[in-house]
Amino acid sequence: MFFTTRVSTALLLFAVSLPASAFRVLIDPGHGGRDKGALQAPYDEASIAWAWSLELKKQLLAQDLEVEMTRNETTGLSLTSRVGRTNRKKYDLVVSLHANYLLDSRVKGIEFFLSTPLELEDQKLQLAHEEVQLQKGYKKTNLNLGNLKEEQKSQVSAIIHDLERQTLLKQSISIATNLNQAWPGKIKQGPFDLLNQADSPAILIELGYLSNPIDLKNLNDPQFRLEKNLKIAEVISSYFKNQKSKIIQ
Repeated sequence: MFFTTRVSTALLLFAVSLPASAFRVLIDPGHGGRDKGALQAPYDEASIAWAWSLELKKQLLAQDLEVEMTRNETTGLSLTSRVGRTNRKKYDLVVSLHANYLLDSRVKGIEFFLSTPLELEDQKLQLAHEEVQLQKGYKKTNLNLGNLKEEQKSQVSAIIHDLERQTLLKQSISIATNLNQAWPGKIKQGPFDLLNQADSPAILIELGYLSNPIDLKNLNDPQFRLEKNLKIAEVISSYFKNQKSKIIQ
């Protein structure tokens, strides 16, 4: 129980109630610049992702949330830059918007992607996870490990890191589940670096398939775009409102 005791006594957290405007969302429009993403002439994924991102930003702002974007309309952004942008500040949610493409034009629909699942290394990590019971907004913990041996420091730090990743994944799953109820599709997990490396809850949304005639029409329909982004914004806002407090160190 050495690690469990160390972790639980080291995490000094307290909750404060915050208004909706205290919650910060980062929108990542997929691709951009010379990287057009998937193509279905005359449409391209980057332009569609940008149009949807603009509408989502508008709807989130209307919900009194703070919103930032990783890129502007014309510039591209490398994967490294995107990950760096997501971790530059403490965001309450990162939403990356994309459009899909398959040779099989019958496949259609929205998909919500989460990071790949994390494995609990051993029973100690499970016990620590159950005892700490971290909630939304958990920030990285600065532990006083001065009295521990180097191997023990490494093990405790690994436990804290895995707890953080587990907490972020749980939050992402909760938001994705709510989104999927409002706009039924599929929830999947994938090896996307943006999701796996973000220090915030993160979701990648494949809004539909450019290769499917119905999806293609909807993706470029301003009214459809407005209605669906309104749903997304309402779900995100509702999720934050149900988080009555943030956990602060």
